[in-house]
Amino acid sequence: MNKKNVLLVGLVAVVIFILLGVGETKFGLDCSFRMNERMDPYAGGFGSNGEYRGGLVWDKVEWCEPIAFGLLAPLILLVPFSLLTYKMREEVFRAWLHFAYWWIPLSIVLTLLASGGSGGGFGIPNVFDQEFVAFVFSVLFAIISLVIILWKYLATRKKR
Repeated sequence: MNKKNVLLVGLVAVVIFILLGVGETKFGLDCSFRMNERMDPYAGGFGSNGEYRGGLVWDKVEWCEPIAFGLLAPLILLVPFSLLTYKMREEVFRAWLHFAYWWIPLSIVLTLLASGGSGGGFGIPNVFDQEFVAFVFSVLFAIISLVIILWKYLATRKKR
């Protein structure tokens, strides 16, 4: 993968992130799907004979937020770091890219496995909030990326 492709992937992630946010707020995009049907005693009403009956309820599962935090948050960080390495030597870009190749999939998987605050999430219940996990992995990615880029940049400057 070259510098232009990495920058393009990051920009596409930013656009998708913006479209999900705008679609949910401006256009009323329903980012959930019906999961299971159940009777809820508090969702019903009184029948014609005056007897209270429970109502039918569909539980919903949110999918925009787990996708946004799990997939897009790590990919958005590609933009600033690919711009930072764009004019640098190829060795600096490659060193950073080798780190990003395994870090981003790892952070995506662990963020998706984290539980959402509302009981959502795809795996481990009530261990960590998805936003927290995405934030921690993003901060670690930024710090480690800066260290790798600086280290490799200084190493290639000494070669000249």
